[in-house]
Amino acid sequence: GTRGGASDPTDENSRDSQARNTDQGPLREAKTPDELAEWPDKLCESDLSLAVVIPQPQTPRKVAEAFELVHGLLQHTGNAVVVVEECGDWADFAREDLRTFSTRGSHAGLRGLFVAQRPSLVPITSRANCESVVVFNTTEPADLEALHERTKSDEFTDAAKGLPLGECLVWPPLEERH
Repeated sequence: GTRGGASDPTDENSRDSQARNTDQGPLREAKTPDELAEWPDKLCESDLSLAVVIPQPQTPRKVAEAFELVHGLLQHTGNAVVVVEECGDWADFAREDLRTFSTRGSHAGLRGLFVAQRPSLVPITSRANCESVVVFNTTEPADLEALHERTKSDEFTDAAKGLPLGECLVWPPLEERH
């Protein structure tokens, strides 16, 4: 099966859930990067379902360092989907590691889901290696340009401008996938 992990460093609910020792949504466990570094065998579990939670105070550099640690550990275990939350907030501090993850992670069986408030904030190498794009209403010119650069679709880019709240577009459309 697919193993998964996620980190949403700015999600108050994730931090509060860990503090209350409650469920992490669909993920069963939460560990800090330091806890993972002390327990790397955790990443070898076949049914991994883990949220990596960055302790307060959070800084973009601290989040980038945590990503680099988790990515380094996962290189040895492979076969995981990693949700890279709010990468636009900290990508400047982890450009090289994000590039390596985006271009060579699949060799280790790693897949990334890059999440950002703005498409233009996802590093170009990560955008270029995405198999799919999911976008909500987007009107900022730099973001529309980033979408068009990746999808090469005027229709997709134009449709992204007027989406109702909560609706999204997926590229390529499901009927065009192999």
